Amino acid sequence: MEYIIDGCNYIKFFDNADQKNFELQKDGLINRVNQYASGKNVTFCIVFDSTRISQQKIGKGVVIHTRDADKKIIQIVNECKYPQALTVITNDKRLIAHVKDRGAKSMPVISFNEFLMKKTEQQSQSMKNKGAEKPRIKNMGRKDVEKWKRELGLI
Repeated sequence: MEYIIDGCNYIKFFDNADQKNFELQKDGLINRVNQYASGKNVTFCIVFDSTRISQQKIGKGVVIHTRDADKKIIQIVNECKYPQALTVITNDKRLIAHVKDRGAKSMPVISFNEFLMKKTEQQSQSMKNKGAEKPRIKNMGRKDVEKWKRELGLI
């Protein structure tokens, strides 16, 4: 399963704030998606509209900055051998229509956000629970005690 996320569309759905806040939102999105994907059979691609062109591998995914995110997402879907394995996260109706025509799935930003928040919360809780487990100590019998005493030179 691969998620392709229309990054600016995602962030602007929740917050249409200044550039500084946008960068914080962007970093938060990247970190949450990367956290979710780690340890799963999931990859991701987050595409942002930007004046700077770049592509950076992060964990099991890639973050792309391009002049036109919609065109880049369409290109990715068109070039994909198995578009039915793709889920495009966007609210852009034109983009949704195109990816569905190619056989890919789409998911609204709000639905993916709820899914992502739930999954990352479950992962965090699971990690806390693992850390809270008490070590299990095997009770030693008389023979074990004797063996260790001899091993340590106590008898």
